[in-house]
Amino acid sequence: MKIVAIGAGNIAHHLITHLYKSGHEILQVGSRSIKTATALSKKVKAEPINSMSLIRSDGDIYIMMVPDDMIKHLSSKLPFELIKKQIICHTSGSIESTVLDTHKNYGVFYPLQTFSKKVKLDYSPIPFFITANNPTTEKKLKSLARKFSKKVKVVDDSQRGDLHIAAVFVNNFVNYVLGLASDISKNQEVNFKHLHPLLKETINKALKYDPNDIQTGPAKRNDKRVLKEHLQKLKDTPDIQKIYKILSQGIQKKYQ
Repeated sequence: MKIVAIGAGNIAHHLITHLYKSGHEILQVGSRSIKTATALSKKVKAEPINSMSLIRSDGDIYIMMVPDDMIKHLSSKLPFELIKKQIICHTSGSIESTVLDTHKNYGVFYPLQTFSKKVKLDYSPIPFFITANNPTTEKKLKSLARKFSKKVKVVDDSQRGDLHIAAVFVNNFVNYVLGLASDISKNQEVNFKHLHPLLKETINKALKYDPNDIQTGPAKRNDKRVLKEHLQKLKDTPDIQKIYKILSQGIQKKYQ
């Protein structure tokens, strides 16, 4: 399959490199920065471009891996009309597939994972969620996803949006909270590594059991003395204090 990559960021570095190694031909890699496009294109023997006007018209699939608010705009800048067998898709979890509905065959190719250029991943356990506007496009996107993982599922835009919200809680919010814990440790001159065993056990239990069934801590047991003491200790960092209070109140309400 001949692929045109529109975008050369974190997710593109993973998806496009893997597709190239799986035997697909990468025609072009596009980015606003020709330097960024060139860095990835060298890995997949593709042509780097920095303008939608330069996109080739002989691709089989055009994969958009750009910021969410740019998907609709850039997709409208294709300098030609896609023919019957060609597909355009994006990789966003939160944007509807219908932003591409000016094209005949469109969909979403969404890997539920966080990507960083320098961090290698085992793709086999990663679930891929597919949305498509017709059976033929769905079949082709599923086939492409199976180059990465056997965990391929078809969902609609609403289901994928809900998955993305849950993913933000699991990844982005959890990581932010861990960052706060690291800050608190540094302020108290305590090594954050002391918390690693607790963190590992927390994640392992959450993977094995329903997180709702294993909640512990002062808010769960309504230990007002400890809660008050913690809030007092956080008085010099009001933003963190506010987060602590909101999360504690949420736990108390859920388990009252």
